[in-house]
Amino acid sequence: MTFANNELFTGSLDHYVRIWDINSIDDKLSELELMAAEDLLSRKFRMQYRGAKKGKKGAKGKGGKGGKGKKKK
Repeated sequence: MTFANNELFTGSLDHYVRIWDINSIDDKLSELELMAAEDLLSRKFRMQYRGAKKGKKGAKGKGGKGGKGKKKK
């Protein structure tokens, strides 16, 4: 492994040499961090929305108007 001209060169036992552009690696890491933060925020909103929906359903209780199930004849 070595650095030169803002690039990272790596070699492996299978005789492959790969060249990595340091700037693009930094950009990709920043993008991954942003995506992880947005995913976490999205999950928090989903959980709050689910909690609010459950609260509305639970308020009617059994036998409330608009409930599902069989009607008595």
